[in-house]
Parts: sequence; C-alpha cells; structure tokens
Amino acid sequence: MFKSLLAKLAVRQMSALLAIPGVISKLPTLLFTGKIKAFFAAFLAIFQLFGVIIFDNPGPIIGDEINLSDYSLVFSEEFRGDSLDSEVWKECPELGTGEIYDSSMMSFDGENMIISTKYLEDGSKGPGYYTYGIENTDAYSNFKPGSYFECRCIVPAAKGMWSAFWLMTSGEKSFENGFRKDYTEIDVMESFYYGQKYQNSTINTVHKWENETASFKSEIVGKYRVNKDIYNEYVTYGVLWTEDEYIFYIDGKESGRSSNGATTDPAYMLLTCQVKINGKEHPEVLDNDENAFPAKFIVDYVKVYSK
Repeated sequence: MFKSLLAKLAVRQMSALLAIPGVISKLPTLLFTGKIKAFFAAFLAIFQLFGVIIFDNPGPIIGDEINLSDYSLVFSEEFRGDSLDSEVWKECPELGTGEIYDSSMMSFDGENMIISTKYLEDGSKGPGYYTYGIENTDAYSNFKPGSYFECRCIVPAAKGMWSAFWLMTSGEKSFENGFRKDYTEIDVMESFYYGQKYQNSTINTVHKWENETASFKSEIVGKYRVNKDIYNEYVTYGVLWTEDEYIFYIDGKESGRSSNGATTDPAYMLLTCQVKINGKEHPEVLDNDENAFPAKFIVDYVKVYSK
C-alpha cells in the first residue's frame, strides 16, 4: 500500500514524504540541547512538508549546505560595468508570451544588471509591455556536467512578471536555426507568484524535448518557500549538474533533486523576464497598481564552478 501511494505522488510530494522522518528525528536533539529556535523551525517544517503532500504547497528548504571544496570558479559575471560584455552575452529570442524585448529595458547601476518591465505606448516596436532577456554567446555555450551554476538576484515585485535564471543545452540553438534536435531546459529559478497565495516562492523544473513526440517531457522538481522577501532582498539560486541528476539550491541549501537522469550535452545560461499578458497563467498583470512599474529584475552576479 505504501509503495502504491508513493507511485501516485509527484516527485516533489514524494520527496516531502520521505523527508518528514528525518526532520522528526532531529527534534529531540534540538530540544534537549536548548536550540529552541531551531526546534520550532523544524516543527514548522514538518507541517509545511505535509502541506506539500496534501495541498501541493511550496515546500520548506531543509537540505544540506552545498560543498564546493572540490570545485573551482571558472566563470564569473558581476555586471560591474555600464554595458553588457558582447563576447559573453547577447539578446535571446523573444519567448512568445506577449512581451516585447528591447535592449533599452536593460540598465546597469555599477553593481547590478537591471531588466525593467513596463508598458510603453510609444515603444520602438509599437505599444505593449517591454522587457528583455539575455543568453550566452556561442563562445560561452559549452558548460558541461560536473558544474555548479549560481545567480544572486532580486525578482520583480509585480503581478504577472515571470523572471528566470535557466540553462538550455546546445540543441536549442540548432532548433532556433531551423533544425529539430533534442534539447533540455533546466529552470534553476522561475518567479511568478507575486501577489498570489505562494508569494516569496520559486519553482524548479526540468524539461526534455523529445523529437519522437514533438513535445516536452517535464519534471517539476519542486516549489519552494524562501524565508526572505525575494522582491526586495537578494537570494542565490543554484543547480549542481552531475552526469546523473540536477540538484537545486537556494541560498546554498539543497532544495530538491531531479529523478529522470541528466543530459551530457553542453549548455548555456539565460536571464529573462516574460509578461504573460495574453496567456492563461498570468493575466493578473493588468491588476497591478501604476506604481508597480517599471518592475525590476535585479541581477547581482552569475557564477559557474567546475569540478
């Protein structure tokens, strides 16, 4: 019976179920050693884990700290200048969800890259919601398994904004050029819960395009509740890509693991913001107050470590 129940649960729900005994086992030690704050935090985490199982709520982040002692920094972009490094980054294709990309929506303040989003009546491509997205150039599109990718950022504080830090394998660039080829998308951070029940939460997803079915096979690894105001405070989001799996981290603590293997194809990074003005998922963009715009996706850095 227990196995049949597990089979019916999604990966994130199964992970929550299996995590509960481990959290419960820590309670006596925390209580008897006087770590009262940690005790109540663990007790709350148990209720949150049951919320994942029963209601599909975002889960708490209770995993181990990442250990990068065997890794070296191989890429660092801290956006300290006043423009984008054209050898490393370029504009990515519009993602087709109702927004308009224009480089005028990207700016720099000496410490961050800022992607702004707002409605422009007299924009360069006509009226609409303008925003932006960037991806690595071909010269920086060969990251391999055995790498840890991390972004430190503040996500937009407006309804309907869909900011993301993600990876795509090289097959997608072939797809862009008209050739159908398998590719994998690894969403390290997607934020679109502002103004909703799950505010201060993000989601991790792995999508694998399969030519045989001409569709994505997707695995939602998890939805996670961040113990910060992610719309005003920096949070780091990372993924450790091994030959067998993707392990996701939030502020250096493991949040979830994939279960359907991992690609070995080279990959590149993207930072994007979307506005689903015409889509079913995010029509609430029209419900924002006027002072919500320009909504800002503020990126402090992107780093890559390799084994």
